[in-house]
Formats: sequence, C-alpha cells, structure tokens
Amino acid sequence: MHKYIYLKKTVVYTILAMILIVCCVGCSKDNSTTTEDEVKAITRTYSIAVDCVLTEEEINEIVEVISNRVSYYDVDGKVTLKDIDANGNPFIEISIAYGTDEEVFDRLTCQGMLYFISDYDTDEEKIWLGNENINKIEAKIVENMYTEYIVEIIFDKRGGEIFEECTTALTGEQLYIVYDDQVLLAPTIVEPVPDGVTIINNFESFEDAEEFAMTIESGTLEYKLDNVN
Repeated sequence: MHKYIYLKKTVVYTILAMILIVCCVGCSKDNSTTTEDEVKAITRTYSIAVDCVLTEEEINEIVEVISNRVSYYDVDGKVTLKDIDANGNPFIEISIAYGTDEEVFDRLTCQGMLYFISDYDTDEEKIWLGNENINKIEAKIVENMYTEYIVEIIFDKRGGEIFEECTTALTGEQLYIVYDDQVLLAPTIVEPVPDGVTIINNFESFEDAEEFAMTIESGTLEYKLDNVN
C-alpha cells in the first residue's frame, strides 16, 4: 500500500515538472519573439536645427507632424524624445518597421513646404500661395490615352481667390510650384483659373503621388531636422 502511494506521488511530481518545463519554454519563446520584433525596427535620431530653446508647444507640434507621417508607413512606428542637445532641445527618435526604404526617413523629416511662386529665384520673386491656403489634397489616377498619377489640390476660399488673381496676372507666364526649395513644375499659365483647383502631374507611380499628398496633409515642419546617427 505504501509503495503504491509513493509511486502515485512520483507520477504526480513528474507531470508537474513537465508542465513547468513546457511553461518555461513557452515564456522563453514569447520573450525572444518580442526582442526580435524590437530588433527589426529601424531607428534614427535627429536634432532640431535651431539655436534657441523651443517651447513645449513647438516641440509637440513637431512630434505631431512626424507621428502623422510615421503612421502612414507603419502603424506601430514610434516617435519619442530623447535626452537634450547643446541648445536645450530634445533629440527626436523615429522607429519604423525593418525593411522600410531608407528614403522614407527623408520624407518623414522633410519640412514639407509647398509654394506657388512667380519670378522664382529672381529679385522679383513673389510667393502667392502656400500650405496654409490648401483645403484638400488628394492623390488620383487618371486614365486617358495613358495612365497618369496626379495630386489634386483644392484651395480654401481665400486661396481660390488668390489663385485666380495669380493666374490672371501670370497669363502667358510661368508659375513655379516649389517644394522644399525644389521646383516640381513650372507651367505656363494659359488662362485664369477661377475654381481654386490645380494639379501636380509629374509622379512616376500612384504611391509617389500618395506619399506626397500625405506629407503635405500631415503638416509642415518649421525647422529642419539633422540626422545624428
């Protein structure tokens, strides 16, 4: 009888030990998976190119714009503030999914400033419209004789009035569409445009057009960001 009880206890202890081993192995796998996911994120750190201390509100605006852009590429992406630089401003750390094109970081941190300018890069240069005049921006596919990828821009009420005035004054002349100091297009205005709508049509793919529209819609960065990695 005692021998039977002893054997029964031994079997129970053996089963419990096996359960503990399985649980430990399971926990180990879960931890390694989490670590693996963290390792797979690409992280870049940036400093704000400004020689004064920014307010908390200004910092939050920068983080909000970048976060809006990050979520387009990676819903689990992160934007965090790290340490303090020599000017008293925090470094900005951006983490997105591994395997993402390195050029994505350029789009995440660009200022995203779009201007409509006459007499560009001359003494007579005049900025007519900018991001603040845009009410809606959307990437579209246009099927004519061939497929065209465009971004349609609809100005707000005041922007529409300025655009009509601009295109009236510049009929027969060029209007430069400038994005972060790079000329995207310089069309010659054929006639006044009264409906407050214009398009940019030099995109190679719908993804390019969509990324551009997303960047403009996400907001602008007042200051440049420098990669410190």
